[in-house]
Amino acid sequence: MHFRCFLRLLTLITLAVPIVANERVSFDNAIVRQPLTTQDFTAAYVDITNHGNTRLTIASAEAPWTGTIEFHETVITPNRVRMRQLARLVVEPKTTLHLAPGHAHIMLFRLKLNGTPDPTITFVTTDGERLPASFEIKSIEALGDLKVH
Repeated sequence: MHFRCFLRLLTLITLAVPIVANERVSFDNAIVRQPLTTQDFTAAYVDITNHGNTRLTIASAEAPWTGTIEFHETVITPNRVRMRQLARLVVEPKTTLHLAPGHAHIMLFRLKLNGTPDPTITFVTTDGERLPASFEIKSIEALGDLKVH
């Protein structure tokens, strides 16, 4: 009898783990900027919220519809504006990291979108956790306030 209760409890805990893991992180306002027809690269933006009590460190990202994904930040100096690659993204507990034009953002190279309606990017943490996020493709005109930063 006790063993059967233990098995039920273990099953409930096992089923709940993915739900808890997904509730720890949320992705909002996920946008891939529609690339120009002559380009095979573009940028993506998203708000990553860490609902957990520990730091979230994203080491990489991957998607079957793009060759390479890099994290970048825009660096503005008196003489020029340039991008600098970031090794990882860090989201402190109970905070949101806003990836946006003119700030930290995602660069996508060697695109193979081929009409993918809502492409997914899977973020990979330093712990190996895989966090998929669905993105919406928008033209630069449709980005509104996001495009000018």
